[in-house]
Formats: sequence, C-alpha cells, structure tokens
Amino acid sequence: MVTNGNNSGTSKFSVQEYASLRDVSINTVRNWIKANKIDATMISNKWFIHDTNIGNNQENTPEESSTNTDTNDGTNQKLVVEILQSQIEHLKNELEESHDKIKRSDMVIMKLTSTMETQQLQLTEVTTPFWKKLFRNRKQSLT
Repeated sequence: MVTNGNNSGTSKFSVQEYASLRDVSINTVRNWIKANKIDATMISNKWFIHDTNIGNNQENTPEESSTNTDTNDGTNQKLVVEILQSQIEHLKNELEESHDKIKRSDMVIMKLTSTMETQQLQLTEVTTPFWKKLFRNRKQSLT
C-alpha cells in the first residue's frame, strides 16, 4: 500500500492488494478499472487503485454501489436497453448479409461445378479415339 503525502485518507493499492482486501479476483479488479468503477492510475505500467473507502471501513464493492445507482436511475437502464437493441439489430443485419453472401457463393460453386463437369465430358469426348466413337455409334444403331 502506498499512501498519499497529503494525508487525505486516500491510499493507493496495487491490483493484487486491492483484490485481497476486497476478497475478489485480480481479474475482477481489472474489469472494474476498465469499466471505470474504481479510481485507478497507471504508474510505470502498473495500476494503482485510489480508495478512501477501505480506510473508512466501508464494505461496498464497486459492483454494489453501481448496482444501487443503476436501479435508482431508470433512464440509465432505458438507455442501455436502447443501445443493446440497436446492437442486436445491427448484428441481425450483418447475419442476414452473411447468409446472402453464403447463398451467392453456393450458387457460384454450383455453376462452376456444372461447367467443370461439362468440360470433363468434352475432354473425354475429344480424347476418345475415332474408331471407338465409330463402333460406339454402330452399336447404338444396331440396338
């Protein structure tokens, strides 16, 4: 733990120390930092968390305090719902476009396969000796 020189009651904790004090995982603390749920500063490529609550023996975690705020603020929830619905619509459109691309690709593959089979038949016909063609035609006329 590193304490500020101004004795304002704010302490700086490393991610590991803060996780240990809050009894949460290190990844949870990192997620809180990314979500700006806790005040942290990067010093020499290491995160240090500023927390006045630990010195005051307050036990609310950032998740608990943000949950209390969110439940009291219905507008924030509506905004989040609208954003998520917008993202869902965007992803549905992308999925539909992908399905269309797959269908077009399948059609191209089918056409190419048909063309290849036709060319193989033509190649077989060209490489067949004349006398085989003649006898094949004769057999067909006899039957």
